[in-house]
Amino acid sequence: EWVELDRGTITYEDATKEFCRRDPENTEAIKKVMDTWHEMHVPVEGTSEFLKALKKKGYKIYLLTNYHLKAFEIISKKYDFIRNVDGEIVSARVKLLKPDPAIYKALVDKYSIKPEESIFIDDREENVEAARKLGFYGIVFKNADELKKEFEKDAAV
Repeated sequence: EWVELDRGTITYEDATKEFCRRDPENTEAIKKVMDTWHEMHVPVEGTSEFLKALKKKGYKIYLLTNYHLKAFEIISKKYDFIRNVDGEIVSARVKLLKPDPAIYKALVDKYSIKPEESIFIDDREENVEAARKLGFYGIVFKNADELKKEFEKDAAV
C-alpha cells in the first residue's frame, strides 16, 4: 500500500484501512503511526544547508520524489528547503515512481532540463542508475559530508 500511496493510486485513508484490515489486533497502533510518522521524518543533518549553499552559488535545484500527497504537503510546509526548489515532480501527482524512466522524463520535459548538464542525487542505487541511463551524472547519497566531497570532486563546485 505504501508504494501505491507514493504512486497516487490509493488514498491515505484506504491504505490505513488496508493496513488495519490485515492486522486488526494493532489497529490503534497502525492509526497512530499513520497519523504521526511525519513527526519522525527529518532531513539528514547538513543536507538542507548544502542545498541552500548550492542555490546561493546559482545552481538550480529540482525535486524528483516518491511521495504520497498528504506526506508531501506536510513535509513541504515543515521544511523551507523543500519549498525553495526551482521545480518539483511528486510521484503521486504524476502516477509514476522512480526508477521508472517516465518520471525522470517528466522532470526533464517540464523544466527543460538537460540531463548531460545535471547531477542526480538519490539514496537508492537503482534510482541513480535509472537517471544515469538517461544521461544524468549520478551520485548515490550516503550522508551530507560524503555528498559534499563527491559533489566538489566531480562537479568542481
